[in-house]
Amino acid sequence: MAIIKLTDSSNIEVVQNGEWISLDFASGGQVEDNTTNIGTLSNLNTTDKTDLVNAINEVNTKNIITVGLSANQSMTGTGTVQVQVDTLYSQLGNAFTFNPTTHRITIGDGVSYVKVSGTGIFSAFTTNGLRRLFIRKNGVNVARQFFYYTQNYNAGLVIPPRLIPVQSGDYIDFSSQNAGNSTLAGSDIDTWFTVEAV
Repeated sequence: MAIIKLTDSSNIEVVQNGEWISLDFASGGQVEDNTTNIGTLSNLNTTDKTDLVNAINEVNTKNIITVGLSANQSMTGTGTVQVQVDTLYSQLGNAFTFNPTTHRITIGDGVSYVKVSGTGIFSAFTTNGLRRLFIRKNGVNVARQFFYYTQNYNAGLVIPPRLIPVQSGDYIDFSSQNAGNSTLAGSDIDTWFTVEAV
């Protein structure tokens, strides 16, 4: 560590490793002021201002969306059935677009990874067997939860958060597969899934 001491207007003393070094500027040397003034916001051109605002918004904006079922959905048979989420419960930012007709969330520009999670409540089982929930990217399972349940019991499944890579135009949706007929409960606290840009 160096210690600098200004002894007068033309001399500076520096101590480095326990030894004092004297710098004499009396012979015409000078210390330059290297401070650079980048100006005020009013001095920036329009492009600079736009870039600055966009950069601040990108840092400060959180992009997260939660969608779900507004009413019960009958799950018939043993095949994979898309969960027909039709309600936007909450959204921050504009990185995602929700379509209640296709029941999909589409990824926007600038998003490389998302964290997905979800939950569903089943009831009215007609047979014993597995109940499964899936979160899919472009129709391919990327997160799931399943459990074996007996008939005539209500059951909840929770898909814990998982990080997945994405690109603009990818879509995320929700699906289920069951051993037999059942009902998926529809409300803002029963069946929903969330996508968050990270």
